[in-house]
Amino acid sequence: MPVATVTAGTGIGQPVRRKEDLRLVTGKGSYTDDVNLPGQAYAVFVRSPHAHARIRAIDIAPAMTVPGVLAVLTGRDLVADGLQPIPHKVWSQHPAELTLRERDGFKTFTAPHYPLPPDKVRFVGEAVAIVVAASVPAAKDGAERVEIDYDVLPAPSHERIYFSAKYFNQLESEVLYDIGAYTGDSVEGFLGTERGAAFSQIHSFEPSPNNFVKLEQYIASRIDVRGKVFAHRLALGDGNGLIQVETEHGPASRVGTGSDTVQMTTIDDFGKSTALPTFIKIDIEGFEPKCLQGAKQTISQTAPVVAVCVYHMQSHIWDILLQLNSYRGDYAFSLCPHVADGWDLVLYAVPKHRGPV
Repeated sequence: MPVATVTAGTGIGQPVRRKEDLRLVTGKGSYTDDVNLPGQAYAVFVRSPHAHARIRAIDIAPAMTVPGVLAVLTGRDLVADGLQPIPHKVWSQHPAELTLRERDGFKTFTAPHYPLPPDKVRFVGEAVAIVVAASVPAAKDGAERVEIDYDVLPAPSHERIYFSAKYFNQLESEVLYDIGAYTGDSVEGFLGTERGAAFSQIHSFEPSPNNFVKLEQYIASRIDVRGKVFAHRLALGDGNGLIQVETEHGPASRVGTGSDTVQMTTIDDFGKSTALPTFIKIDIEGFEPKCLQGAKQTISQTAPVVAVCVYHMQSHIWDILLQLNSYRGDYAFSLCPHVADGWDLVLYAVPKHRGPV
């Protein structure tokens, strides 16, 4: 469907005539701080100094002793009063946006979002409590006296995903198999590190047709590595043949379901006609164990570095580690959450000869 048809009547692409500028630039704007009413109260938020922490307890008693403080409210007060989380829709409802659909047997999940968190803070500066007082100074004084007991949790790692020197050394003859290449973000990440200065080959695998077109375009734009980086519209799994693939979910497109089909092969079979991998990166939306099953011979015989996402299913954290350990007993394993709350959790399997310098 043409873009013009999708966006018709939405206002997208249309100029918007501004009406409020003259009032604002001549000092005639009116803001909430300009409003003063009899009996007005003031609020100050107490905010988290931590990026990721459980809230063990909040002691409001010291704050309530401050003259002028009227109340101190927390997320647990909201829950106790029966207030419901802020309603959200999982995807955009705008008519110009693509309509997402639920996969068979799955329901979309919306994490409960309260105005104040009752259990855990998830970013520095998240509001944890609100102090209401008869004046701004009293509210500020009260906020300074709220005592919060935090159980600090790991923050997202600052290490570069997949390619950090913390996990394995550089190899000038590196052959990277980038499985789940999307539109080239991992290739770009690799080339942006010291590893990108000296390597042998990169083979990028992306089964979704829409993503693959953009992947080819990105690789074609990198004339500095022409002849060393290759795009393959293939799924890598535990066998050979046609397999379904999703086309409409961008980076979350999966194999094994969907409206399109793509050829599938194994890492073991693909390596028979080209260079074997020294480094395998896998992020394929839950299909990782089957992909590794098709790499058993390659892994057991040549011991490539493996960086595999293990956050798509909870059991993958241990199942994939045990799977790799059954192929070779000399891997050293590391887990790194590259995004908060376990997202982009990557298992690094590194043989002894590729350990970090």
